[in-house]
Amino acid sequence: MEAPQYVAARVQRALAEDERTTELGVRVDVRGDQLYLRGQITSADRRELIAKVAGEAAPGL
Repeated sequence: MEAPQYVAARVQRALAEDERTTELGVRVDVRGDQLYLRGQITSADRRELIAKVAGEAAPGL
């Protein structure tokens, strides 16, 4: 199993680099089998995109 800090870094990088999000203002934490995203988002649509990209970067969390 991959260390939580590496999973968090991978998700953070995906959020920053994915053309759908290019998001730098979201903090990513992994605790057990849960992925937590924190930050201010401008809309519900943006929130859904961020959640989708994060889920793709860390499937199963």
